[in-house]
Amino acid sequence: MKFRHFLGLFAVVGLFFLSVYWVTINHDNLVQSFYFIKGWPVPNWLAMFVFFLAGLFLMGILFLIDAWRKNIRLRDLSRLKTERAAASEALEMAVFFLLQDEEEAAARLLELHRSGGGAGPEARLLEVCMALRAKDYPKADALLVKAAGETGSHLVPLL
Repeated sequence: MKFRHFLGLFAVVGLFFLSVYWVTINHDNLVQSFYFIKGWPVPNWLAMFVFFLAGLFLMGILFLIDAWRKNIRLRDLSRLKTERAAASEALEMAVFFLLQDEEEAAARLLELHRSGGGAGPEARLLEVCMALRAKDYPKADALLVKAAGETGSHLVPLL
């Protein structure tokens, strides 16, 4: 047995004997009547026990509600992280397909990236590259202006 377990057991036994002592010296007060409703007396010890159980029940319900909320929050966060990881992977694959001269596959993956919530400057830069490859210079220029105005990141000099 570990020393801390021994101390814990010793403390529990000590509290038990202390509570027995308190009950014996306060026996007269504990058996006096307490009235929940007029004409319906119960002993004080029973009333204290009922109040204790009511508080314990309330705290248990509040604990379960809090645990349920945390579980929902964690599940939503996990789903969001998975969606962002998939969108980021779609952007990487779009760049790969663009380098392999497969603009249609890159466009589909870029759209998948945007549907996953990725509308950052990296996606705009890839869209500019696709517009330049298609020789659509007015669209590329408009996208560059839009991307440069949206970001404050390290891509500004490149844009």
